[in-house]
Amino acid sequence: MKKNKDILARNFSQALFAQEKVHDKRSRYIQDLEGINAALADSRDFRQFLFCPSISTVEKQKILKFAGISPVIIHFFGLIIDCHALDLLSQITRDYKQRVRKESNFVEGVVYIAKKEDLTEDLLQQLAQSLKKETQKDVSLNVKENKDISAGFTLELDDMYLDATLEKTLNSLINLG
Repeated sequence: MKKNKDILARNFSQALFAQEKVHDKRSRYIQDLEGINAALADSRDFRQFLFCPSISTVEKQKILKFAGISPVIIHFFGLIIDCHALDLLSQITRDYKQRVRKESNFVEGVVYIAKKEDLTEDLLQQLAQSLKKETQKDVSLNVKENKDISAGFTLELDDMYLDATLEKTLNSLINLG
């Protein structure tokens, strides 16, 4: 059954992806989908409202319109509801983001560090430039704090993961001996 849901989520994602070729609109769709996912995760009332079978799809779409969601996503959301696939929304969103990233000449990554102020803007730009040379894509990096890191950083960028923490370096040295 999980395999069928995976296929259904990919099909929804592909259908939305085929709707629009302009990257800016695709980025807006990602924002809209992520916003709906966040609201579903954060609000029990919103979740109950959307999953309630006695409330029409049109009424549910009106709420999204009021929230400023783009018309394409409102229509798309109606299809998801009508196909009883709302539980796949986070999976659809994840797959859609991957499709957009693969086609674009842009990647976004996250640098995790103990304290944000430990990473200067200059160093962050140097890291982004190095990654641009490696990936042949424009790179945007967000910095997030991770209290588990005492020194160094970790990097997540598409399918790439780099652990440049002090802990990792020390463990590597210990394993050499």
